[in-house]
Amino acid sequence: MVPMSSAITSLLLASVSGGTEMGAVIQGSSIAALGNSTIRLSAAWNAFWFWGVWTVCIMGIGIVLWAALRSKRSATPCSPSSG
Repeated sequence: MVPMSSAITSLLLASVSGGTEMGAVIQGSSIAALGNSTIRLSAAWNAFWFWGVWTVCIMGIGIVLWAALRSKRSATPCSPSSG
């Protein structure tokens, strides 16, 4: 399980306990607390996400390259056919 920051925990507890009414504006300090919070992952999860993102990016480049090489379009611009 991923440990949660105290800022996120306090914000969730405030919303559950009725700290914010429905439709009420969330205070700026609460939004700042969410922006400053960090979810800490283990080294294994960090490696998983790091290599996972790289894998998806390389696969995307490969798909685009495969489609471009498979395309039957000519490299020259369209010229009027003489005939």
